[in-house]
Amino acid sequence: MSEHEGDVAGPGNEPWPLPNGWCWTTLGEASWVNPAGSQVVVDDDVEVSFVPMPALEALSGIIDTTQYRRFGEVKKGFTRFRNGDVLFAKITPSMENGKMAVARGLKNGVGCGTTEFHVLRPWSQISPEFLRHYVQRTAFRRFAKRYMAGAVGQQRVPPEILRQSYIPLPPSAEQTRIADAIDAAFAKIEAGEKSIAEARRHAARYRKAVLKAAVTGELTKDWREERAGELEAGEVVLARLLKERRAAWESDQIAKAEAKGKPLKGDAWKTKYKPPVEPDTDDLPELPKGWVWASLDQASWASQYGTSAKCGYDEAGEAVLRIPNVRERKIIVEDIKRAKSAICLGARDYLQNCDLLIIRTNGSPEILGLGAVVLRIFSEPTYFASYLIRFRLSGPRTLWEWVNTIWPSSSIREFIRINASTSAGQYNISQSNLAHAPLPLPSPAEQAEIVSRVEAALDGADRLDKQLDAQQRAARALRQAILKSAFEGRLVAQDPDDEPAETLLERIRAERAAASAKPRTRKRA
Repeated sequence: MSEHEGDVAGPGNEPWPLPNGWCWTTLGEASWVNPAGSQVVVDDDVEVSFVPMPALEALSGIIDTTQYRRFGEVKKGFTRFRNGDVLFAKITPSMENGKMAVARGLKNGVGCGTTEFHVLRPWSQISPEFLRHYVQRTAFRRFAKRYMAGAVGQQRVPPEILRQSYIPLPPSAEQTRIADAIDAAFAKIEAGEKSIAEARRHAARYRKAVLKAAVTGELTKDWREERAGELEAGEVVLARLLKERRAAWESDQIAKAEAKGKPLKGDAWKTKYKPPVEPDTDDLPELPKGWVWASLDQASWASQYGTSAKCGYDEAGEAVLRIPNVRERKIIVEDIKRAKSAICLGARDYLQNCDLLIIRTNGSPEILGLGAVVLRIFSEPTYFASYLIRFRLSGPRTLWEWVNTIWPSSSIREFIRINASTSAGQYNISQSNLAHAPLPLPSPAEQAEIVSRVEAALDGADRLDKQLDAQQRAARALRQAILKSAFEGRLVAQDPDDEPAETLLERIRAERAAASAKPRTRKRA
């Protein structure tokens, strides 16, 4: 396919050569884009399918039509459609994720759903499945994304872009053969993808089991028993942490005062120190002998939200870590944006080894609360965005690695779930709630041993994940290769006895002209 992939129609701008019997047209000619709501009408007390955005699976084309509403309840404020219509998610990120489907199995033949759907109603002898496969291609969605308009994060594909965009039109019978061939090929790919998904589930259960064994002490039970009476008690470790916490806070206060040219005098300023909150241990499991529960606040001496400064890829300010840069136990240093203007912080304020970054808000509960500790120094001054919270950990590197290892554990994830709040579709957790997060605290020696064993145990799972990622990418690439072949006319054989697409297109134009000439009347679905 040429560099004009997906371009809007224009003389001499056809994207690629077509086989005999095919022709180029536009989506606006092949389908009725967003037909008037009066074209789908039933009595108010008739039940119809209700289709919110979550009812469409990304890329699969599967649509859940089993939610019902009375038509009178949803005929206003929702998009109406009927069996055979193609639903095209027009809003970020649903459009980018490929949420498109052919409406089938609608109760009483009628559906009402979110206004974030464009409705493509194919004209006579245009296959809805052929149409859906075309608009769901990665290339077409990239093209549509270029024309999205609106506020960042809530951009939409304008309907006129769909009307003007090219689509290759084969004969009607060949459209059906192509759609069937794509579905058959995709069914085989889906079987492989199900195996990949199952392998991921096994790996996730394995990780969960390893981390549970780590935080309950089962992973090092044998090691601990061999060293009975030799290990430092958790109470002693916690007492030292609290002492180091206060010392770190005092050192920070002194440094800030000196940076302002106003050295601190006397000891009165020390009374501003706030003792850390303690963990709520009422519902927590019993720990091995010699371990204690500590709160994240007890293990850290400072916490703060990040910057709300505007950032971009081509800016010259400081590097700023965002949500995509924080993953389970890892800080990702690729895909970095920079502040548009200098943030101008003191050297101590930028990210340092010992900083735990936690995602404090997200639309997905699975991502909320994910965190990772900075364990490698950055090559340049680096800060973090306001969707993240930083806790500066006390103690030695052993503790930082321990917290980084156990943060994804089920006990922490459950704490996040219980303490999360929701607002406008976003999940949030506050700095004050996170301060209470419970951390099991063994001796430093056992912390190091557990971290070593966890890393060794999860190394194989990490390698498996990389293999599964490669297989998933290969499956996606194969899908696009099949679609490319299909819409270039190479997936199925042409039948010289098929009616040429030009003849079909002439008939569609005549039908459109006749429909436009008729006075508008209310029609039943």
